[in-house]
Amino acid sequence: MFHRQDSAFSKTPGAPTTGPRLTSIMLDPELQAQAALAPQGDAAHAMTNLMERSDMVPNGVTTDFALHILRDAREALVLESRDSAGNILHTGTLGLSPLRQSLRDYTLMIEGFQDASRDANPMRMQAIDAGRRMVHDQGAETLRHALEGQVTLSAESARALFTLIHSVVRRAA
Repeated sequence: MFHRQDSAFSKTPGAPTTGPRLTSIMLDPELQAQAALAPQGDAAHAMTNLMERSDMVPNGVTTDFALHILRDAREALVLESRDSAGNILHTGTLGLSPLRQSLRDYTLMIEGFQDASRDANPMRMQAIDAGRRMVHDQGAETLRHALEGQVTLSAESARALFTLIHSVVRRAA
């Protein structure tokens, strides 16, 4: 589980200062195991970014909340928002179908970048990284549309959430 560090949060430029705040993120054991396999600590970085800079607010939630992410029987992701007592405030479901192509493309771009890094080809690395950023932005925008009506989040928060989702489902996508 990742928790917000309030002192770091208060110093983060652009972070929301009023309204409901994301205080922690918990992954179910299956997703947590998958996140541990993600390269370069991507899942941990994404969770930190979500908590420190996020303006993510599940619809109808008016208090600080913890985000629990789990997988349902249909392989969709369930995003539960809970209050400090553990009561569920909001449940959203994210089917992976709209994200599959972006998740696959993003995986290919990351693998291509790693290959280019081993070859020490800076021009190829720059080109792949530019493509990776474009795919990341497209995936984040697709994610925002998929969560429309369930969760409100900025482009920056959608990028962090897309990275987290990629980290926990990359083998299944």
